[in-house]
Amino acid sequence: MKHLFTIALFVFSVFTQSDIYQNELGCKTKLLQTMKATSSYSSRQGYGVVNFDINKDGTVSNIQAIDSQCAISRNEDGSILFKKCPFFKKSSYAAARYLKFTPPKNEEGESCSMNNQERIFTHHKYNVRFKNKKEFLLDEDFHNFVDRSEFNGSQESLTNIPDTANSQPRPSLIPTQPNLPPNN
Repeated sequence: MKHLFTIALFVFSVFTQSDIYQNELGCKTKLLQTMKATSSYSSRQGYGVVNFDINKDGTVSNIQAIDSQCAISRNEDGSILFKKCPFFKKSSYAAARYLKFTPPKNEEGESCSMNNQERIFTHHKYNVRFKNKKEFLLDEDFHNFVDRSEFNGSQESLTNIPDTANSQPRPSLIPTQPNLPPNN
């Protein structure tokens, strides 16, 4: 039981270290609460960017959705090609309303506030996590794994994205309807 607690504590600390915000004046805070942004566009993948201020008590104000990008395909170098789209602004704004931070403090330990902070909310079709927030598993990536029988259900196998620039188009996986008599 002691080992399980130690592992859980380590995993928690690794994931929370990346959510520290600091401005050029030395004001620093840590993210305590966030909400996963959900979108009704389940076939779309991409991200929304919000801008906000962090108040002295750790709450947020002046939230603005400033960008929304859809993952379209991969470039020849394997990076994701994005295109501006409207789909993720509303859900990113809604999720940003639930952000909570520790009360910001400057280097002297005094309360401070932080203006013009940004957060990216990602919208993934597949339940795969990447180190880079702007990385996605595209449909053609997933189908290449299935076609090559390399997909074994583990997230580790999905992090090595194959080169899809030179792959052959694959036949549709949509099952065909059997020959049924017409409805009269």
